[in-house]
Amino acid sequence: MSLLALGDLYRLCEPLGLTHTWTPPEDVLRFRAAMGHEDGRTTPVWGLMRSMGPAGLICARPADVVAFGRAHLEGGLPANPGAMWEPRVDIPNPYTLGRQWGIGWILGERSGQQVISHAGNTIGRHAVLWAVPDTGTVVCVTANGGRSGEFTRAVATELFAELDGLTVPSPTPKVS
Repeated sequence: MSLLALGDLYRLCEPLGLTHTWTPPEDVLRFRAAMGHEDGRTTPVWGLMRSMGPAGLICARPADVVAFGRAHLEGGLPANPGAMWEPRVDIPNPYTLGRQWGIGWILGERSGQQVISHAGNTIGRHAVLWAVPDTGTVVCVTANGGRSGEFTRAVATELFAELDGLTVPSPTPKVS
């Protein structure tokens, strides 16, 4: 997840109890990190080059990502995270991600409830964090290889219905 600058990441990890959130591959790999997969085979490299850190080098177990999401909803961050949820840019296709971008967050709506999210992809891996501010629900789904975007959407659809009674709209068909 790339919501934070790398220096901020380290200042937040300890206070939030994020024990498995790292950026350098040598630190990530000691926690049995998965290799990415594409077309049923492991990817030729483990991850992105170090200079791409803010774009997808932050690796965390799902429990740490959920704790990070909770901190945005419940406090525990040095700044007011609500300012990050203010609409900044309209998304051209609001059916796939959300209606707008905030600062680092995708802003959307499910059954009349605000939903904020952030997704990250790297070589053969995919992760999404969703949070519903009004209910306090935080969901993280990670997937490896294949049609991981479809998988995370299916899991989110089921979880939102079960946990909050929210409906995830179907994406519009792609036009060729």
